[in-house]
Amino acid sequence: MKSINFCIPFIGLGVRYAEFLVTNLYETAEFPARISICVSAHTEADVAAIKNSSFSRRVLAIAMADPYPKNMLFFTSANHSRAINALAAKSESDITIFSDYDMAFLCRGWDVRIETILSTHDLCGVAYPPVWTGFDMRQLPWLVNVPLAKYQQNPNLSFMAITKKCLDETFGRKLTDFDSFLANGGLPFQIVNTREMAALLKLPVGTIVWMDTGFELPFAIQKNNLNASTFQFVPFADQNIFSSAIAFAGGLDPEAVEIPEVFCDGAPAHPFLAHFKKGSAKANKEADFGFEQFKRAVTANTKCNPANRP
Repeated sequence: MKSINFCIPFIGLGVRYAEFLVTNLYETAEFPARISICVSAHTEADVAAIKNSSFSRRVLAIAMADPYPKNMLFFTSANHSRAINALAAKSESDITIFSDYDMAFLCRGWDVRIETILSTHDLCGVAYPPVWTGFDMRQLPWLVNVPLAKYQQNPNLSFMAITKKCLDETFGRKLTDFDSFLANGGLPFQIVNTREMAALLKLPVGTIVWMDTGFELPFAIQKNNLNASTFQFVPFADQNIFSSAIAFAGGLDPEAVEIPEVFCDGAPAHPFLAHFKKGSAKANKEADFGFEQFKRAVTANTKCNPANRP
């Protein structure tokens, strides 16, 4: 049986999300004793939040990742990237999982399923939703009303599991240079300007890609001939975990708010993972975005479907 290190990029603002994730992942794992937890922190306040949390006794290690200055454009993305690399440097387990702290498993035995997938693959993870999005930032007025997309049909670092061999030998325990790119003045937008790039990112030529932590992954997968498996996004209208988008809109138009995502294991009939989505941004606001409803729906599904996997 392979050991699993579950690595969580963390900020203290979202401690309640991390508390639910850790409770959820241990309750739904088939062999919870093999799982260790590693959490990143940017500040001493983050460390204090971890130590005062309900999961503190489960934390094997805290990976410190010095924060970028708040006056830097996209500093939160740079912080996330630095946290991912700090966590990657610490992991010694057979399987390492990187996960946003507002995720939750929708089935039992997820640990066995991931081990099974990684017996024939180098890595696996969730895909970005196949949606166009907008961007409005006063420093970049030329981007207003420009449709943007994330790369498609490859794992991303919202949730990704990787073998020790791949993490060590292919990536050298460093998964992304996105923070350095941003710190050097780079902007996270790139035109898909060749057919080869379009085929790799699964996007039309001319698309503007909104780059994110781990944007290099599709290129690394191709260059190193890695075998990757993807948990696909299920449109909200096609999932049966959450009954209504209104509960997660905080009184706003559900079309204008990031509502929870569901990812399936092979088919929509096998929901695998839920993402509350933009937990940190929501935690910064007074509106109620339905996290308690999220928790209840996830818990109900794992109880009703104890073996919800292929």
